[in-house]
Amino acid sequence: MNPAKDLITSLQTRYNAVIESNSDPLFYRNIYSYINAIVKTPVLAKIMDDSEQEYISKHGQIVSVERDDDLQKERVLKLEQFSLYASDYCDLFTRIYEPLEKYRMTDELTGRENVMSNIMLNQIDGKKWTADYLKMFQKWYVGKRPEYENHIKQFHLDFVTAIENIKPEVEDVYVPTVPKENLKPIIFVDHKKGIYQKFNEESAYHIRIPSGRFDVLVYLFTKDSCFVSELARISNQTDHVVMSAVIEVNRLFRKNTGHRYDLICHNDTIGYFLNREQFEIEEKH
Repeated sequence: MNPAKDLITSLQTRYNAVIESNSDPLFYRNIYSYINAIVKTPVLAKIMDDSEQEYISKHGQIVSVERDDDLQKERVLKLEQFSLYASDYCDLFTRIYEPLEKYRMTDELTGRENVMSNIMLNQIDGKKWTADYLKMFQKWYVGKRPEYENHIKQFHLDFVTAIENIKPEVEDVYVPTVPKENLKPIIFVDHKKGIYQKFNEESAYHIRIPSGRFDVLVYLFTKDSCFVSELARISNQTDHVVMSAVIEVNRLFRKNTGHRYDLICHNDTIGYFLNREQFEIEEKH
């Protein structure tokens, strides 16, 4: 019995299904199944967890050492191009797998993941969402199949190589654990320097202060959660502008810190809230 060969064979079956999908909805469903096999198989999940941690560590080293902005961007780009986690998997996970997984596991009908999933599955109800709201997410999926095909082709090739390099004892010794509370990354929302991870201040997201985006973040420290209408009122903006601002804050936060999780989460039942499940978030004046 060859565990690595069995894993590759199983993954190859799912990969073939992705490439041979005869419709876009089936294509996105099959990518979900492919990534789900990785997430739910401990030895495969460990490969990706290790790659993510390696990327975060190296990303932090680059931004803390390299002072020239152009050279820093060049080094980060090279890191991303050859990172198993950052080059292709991250987009497949955050844009396809994560929304469909949350859609599958919840009964919410109008949340962010719900609209993303409905676009992927081609089952949009024009009465449920406004055209402007849909446009914010359609740009990620409509006509984008060739882009995601390229991602999964390159990732599959690199991932098979990583599986072939697994040491035989890894599968036996790896036991996935839930991170302890004190092992969560510490994120500072600093009123002077921006948003950054503890011990990695050089990679701060230099959000404009004061600004509507920063006002939204600061306000969320005072609430367990709040709806978009309340955030729009305190920032003196429209609901649509606030929703777009949250998306942009999350995008830049992930880009600057290397994390795949959003800083600000949304739930239809309780509204917007800071992601304290994944991060220790502290405010600094």
